[in-house]
Amino acid sequence: MPAVDRFLSDPVDFMQNNIVSTPEGGDVNKTGGKKFFTLEKLNGLASSVERPGAQIATYMARPAGNGGNAEGIMEIYWCPYQDDSIQSTTVSNAANIMFTAPMNGCSFGVGSPAEDGSCYVAHINMKSQNNAWNKQDAILKGSKLGSTIVSPHMYMGSDKDPVHVITFGVRNSKTRQWSFYYQLTKMGVGANGIIKTLIGVFPV
Repeated sequence: MPAVDRFLSDPVDFMQNNIVSTPEGGDVNKTGGKKFFTLEKLNGLASSVERPGAQIATYMARPAGNGGNAEGIMEIYWCPYQDDSIQSTTVSNAANIMFTAPMNGCSFGVGSPAEDGSCYVAHINMKSQNNAWNKQDAILKGSKLGSTIVSPHMYMGSDKDPVHVITFGVRNSKTRQWSFYYQLTKMGVGANGIIKTLIGVFPV
């Protein structure tokens, strides 16, 4: 079964058992809204804290048609990212999945849902400013995007290994409600290159 089909059948379970990344730059981050994405299987395996000894596959979620080892096509909402700015989009009923760029110091906020379940989401980074994390969270709350926040205060630890956070949304087509999660991966350097360890998937 293609990776996209397995992902769509249970997005949270897929993210709990595979590492998924998203584009950090490029044309996809120029606009938000509904897009066609694919899952491309990457070389190399990772490990899992929750499943010691398991070999974890890694994927790149990227716009369809960009080549690579694509495993199916799906419709998603994309919330774009730009350095030192706030970028946003509205998620509604045209797709049941939302992705945004990787986070390693950014904040992500969700506004209150409308009657039809749609809501406004935003990805913010103020990395060139002092006290960036607190400023990001304050801007989201001041913009009425603080009903749900993924903050670096939640996912950044004090150890030396960098983190790789993929925030994603899942829409329940029956209740029309969106739920949001983040996948936390630790990145280290070993003798054979980058070492990826899946820490887990956390609801927000």
